[in-house]
This record gives sequence, structure tokens and C-alpha cells, in this order.
Amino acid sequence: MLLTIDIGNTNVKAAIFKDHELIHHFTADNFDRIINSISSEEISEAAISSVVPQKTESVSNKVMNNFGFNPFIISEDVHFNINIKYNTPNTLGIDRVCSAEGAFILNEKKLERDSYLIAIDMGTATTINIVKHPNEFIGGLIAPGVNTMFKSLEQQTSQLPELTLINYKSFIGNDTNSSIASGVVNSSIGLIEKSIESISKLDDCERVITYLTGGMAEKLKKYLPPNVVYDKLLVLRGIKSVYDLNNN
Repeated sequence: MLLTIDIGNTNVKAAIFKDHELIHHFTADNFDRIINSISSEEISEAAISSVVPQKTESVSNKVMNNFGFNPFIISEDVHFNINIKYNTPNTLGIDRVCSAEGAFILNEKKLERDSYLIAIDMGTATTINIVKHPNEFIGGLIAPGVNTMFKSLEQQTSQLPELTLINYKSFIGNDTNSSIASGVVNSSIGLIEKSIESISKLDDCERVITYLTGGMAEKLKKYLPPNVVYDKLLVLRGIKSVYDLNNN
């Protein structure tokens, strides 16, 4: 069985695949908690995507110590199902590529002519990653995530309170707390809606397919258009697809 691991800035996510079936998934603030949950599983392969280099070696060593083999670590030098058309591939976050890979795989590695695929990951940062027919990763947008914006406002201003998504009540805030919450939430929603709208207006675009993932995605999906597809495990599916491509 294959263990896929996504090391993010805030949490570590993992999933276990048996052949093509995803049978377990985990989210924790550190990898030790996940290892304790899967030590009895018959893991024979592992793949890692990481945006935190200082954690990559630690997690890799724990895979080796617990399962007896070194994991496959995804980098810019491996093969992808999507063709990276990015001016600075050495600065492209592997999680962005893997979210796009996950969306591409869910579309069975096919994009119709004049179609665009958008993979949105709402984590510490909100990343909007764009794939153009037939399989070209052409770039995207990066913005602060919802919780990052909340924390930044609290830290950078002397009189604003520390808030969370629970403070969001409606589009028009009728007190300071709800006004801040509305500004943060609708900044993210507006960015996504604007991105989808802008892509759909391109001369060579006939269809836009959009996927949503990340820690804040499930809470905010109800504010987005109904054709935006939520998939909690999008990045982990992408990790599996990259692993399969490079190891089969």
C-alpha cells in the first residue's frame, strides 16, 4: 500500500492507497500523530510533497525508521502529468503542482480543447493554480489564507481583536468584529470568483472546471458557485499520480 504525505505550513496530511482505492486519510499538526495511527498498516511505498524543507528530512527519516524504506520525495526534477510552463519552476511550490495534478487526475488526464482547469487550495496561503488544455500548468495566484489574514490584522494593529471565521455573520458587518470577518472572508471569496470570471473571459476559453481543497475550503465552499467541486484530498491524489508516473 502507498502512503502519500503532504507537509504544509500548518498541518501534515496523509492518505493510504491500496491500488487505486483511497482507504484511509489523516490530518494532524505533526507527523508523529499520523505515524502512531498507521504503524500497523502494511505500507510498502511512500511519497512526500513538502513546502517546509526543514520538516522533509525529519518525516523522511521517520518513514525509513518505521517502514524500512526511503520515501519518494517530489521535487521540480521529477516527471509530472502536467507540463510546467512557469518562468521560475525552482520557486513553484510542489503543493501547487500536486493540487493541479489531483484535479487533472480527477478529469482522467483529459482536458477538452479551449478548456481551463483551476485548482484552488485554501490553506495558510490561498493558491489558485491554472492548467490550460491539453495539460499546461501556466501559473496562477497566491494570496494570504483566511486565518493568515485574521492573524495579520490582529498582530499589525493595536486596537483590533483576534478573530476567526466564527465571527463572520453576513456580508455587511454591523460591528467591528463582524466587519473584520466580512472583509477577510469576502476577500478570499472575491478572489476566487474574480479568478474564475477572468479565466472564463479569455478568448480561447470555452469551459472552466474548478476544484477546491485545503483547510478552509469546506467552511467556505457554501459561499462559492455550486459548480466549484470540493475535494478534501486533492493534493494527496496529486501526490499519488506523480508517484505512479515516476515509479511504474
